[in-house]
Amino acid sequence: MAVYMAFGLLERENQRARRRERVFRDRTNPLDLWTDQQMYAKYRFSRLACINIIDMLQDELEHRTRRNHSLPLSIQVFIALRFFGHGSVTDDSGAEPHGVSIPTACRAVRRVTKALCRRQNQYIKFPTTPEEVQQKQREFMAIQGFPRVVGAIDGTHIRLINVVLGPTEYVYVNRKGFYSINVQLVCDAKYRILNVVARWPGSTHDSRILQESRLGHAFRDGQLQGILLGDSGYALKPWLMTPFLIPQTPEEEAYNR
Repeated sequence: MAVYMAFGLLERENQRARRRERVFRDRTNPLDLWTDQQMYAKYRFSRLACINIIDMLQDELEHRTRRNHSLPLSIQVFIALRFFGHGSVTDDSGAEPHGVSIPTACRAVRRVTKALCRRQNQYIKFPTTPEEVQQKQREFMAIQGFPRVVGAIDGTHIRLINVVLGPTEYVYVNRKGFYSINVQLVCDAKYRILNVVARWPGSTHDSRILQESRLGHAFRDGQLQGILLGDSGYALKPWLMTPFLIPQTPEEEAYNR
């Protein structure tokens, strides 16, 4: 009887140990798995761009040890890029496609996002020196012969999904009927982002965001040189050119073009 009891206790202990055992899922590296075309579809970046981002964040986010099967930097970056491009850490089946738990994926998105934001001033810069301004103007001039242009401006709506917005949530409903942040962007002739304002709710008009922004104040005060191009949602200003709503002459049609 004592032998049977001992075996029974041993078996229960083994079962508890198996339940406590951590299961580490396979984390296949997308760089080894997908073609260039698949990489762009899944992450909105080319293979080379993904490698550059990983290298840029290497010193800050790479775990010092692989104890407890810590998440490799490359997987952290791919989880974040997929979230940025698709708005979710899960795929169509509801699973995390990189073989990690949902909480782990959310922590990876947060870490990569913070690390990238700390570097924003290295990459998002408006031209201020005469040399920088002239270079931007030459690049726009080469497209269609439009002089003095340093940037193109517009707003883009970033959809908010499953976000608690509080009693003023109605101000986040945009003209298209969904919740969003209206983000002001200025880019140069090569689509490089020069300025970002990402704090206004979706119901805010593009022209008001520009009017209240530091960029708008800087142009009005003469601190910035050149002109911006915008659509008809903006008011015409000495430093902001917009289209003719109803062009009447060949010159106006050429200007709109």
